[in-house]
Amino acid sequence: MNARLKRWGVLLLGWGFILVGIAGLFLPVIQGILCLLIGLFILSGEYVWAHKLLGKLKSRFPKIAAQFDKAKEKSEAWISRTLHREQKTSVNDRQSGVSSECRVPKADDVKPRA
Repeated sequence: MNARLKRWGVLLLGWGFILVGIAGLFLPVIQGILCLLIGLFILSGEYVWAHKLLGKLKSRFPKIAAQFDKAKEKSEAWISRTLHREQKTSVNDRQSGVSSECRVPKADDVKPRA
């Protein structure tokens, strides 16, 4: 059940970015191409056509691909830190008997941005 919800969430998020990107091609306020690329990246994990199209775009525009790869590494590192922090917090809460709703963050939990 949880895996199905995660997949639906990924699909909705990816297609949402695609739709916002299409609207952004015509509206001056929204960065259409950026949203399209983000949506394509999200959908590339679910659809083969999106993965192939992303590969073609990376080979055609190597400078953008390098920036895209850097952003991907940063986002994966942020997600890893966030998940690790949540897991660490839940383990500490179980050990101390404190519920996560009434927990006050410690100075060790807050890490400065690099």
